[in-house]
Amino acid sequence: MIFVTVERALALCARSLGDDLDVIKSMLIEKKAEAFLIDKCCFITRFETVGNHKELVVMCAEGKGLNTAGDVLRVMAKNHGCTTARMHTQRPALQKLASQFGWVQHEIIFKMEI
Repeated sequence: MIFVTVERALALCARSLGDDLDVIKSMLIEKKAEAFLIDKCCFITRFETVGNHKELVVMCAEGKGLNTAGDVLRVMAKNHGCTTARMHTQRPALQKLASQFGWVQHEIIFKMEI
């Protein structure tokens, strides 16, 4: 795992940021989130307390190397005392790859423009 600057993370994850660019940029600047490379995949993550446990939240990921990243993310979460990890994606096909590392579909999100 190699940590990257805010600017590099935003550039590497540009396609995935969408409407969350400003929020994620602020969280990175305020050190409420961190950005790093695993293989050739850039991740932006944060930790969140949910009930009585800590959760690793993958806010954004883009690039190649998810095969390598799955195990690294699990170890990282465990080392930080997390009992769960969560990620949102707009890529339904990612489910097959993610399931190899223990990720299961937990929710479906609907969105409507107003």
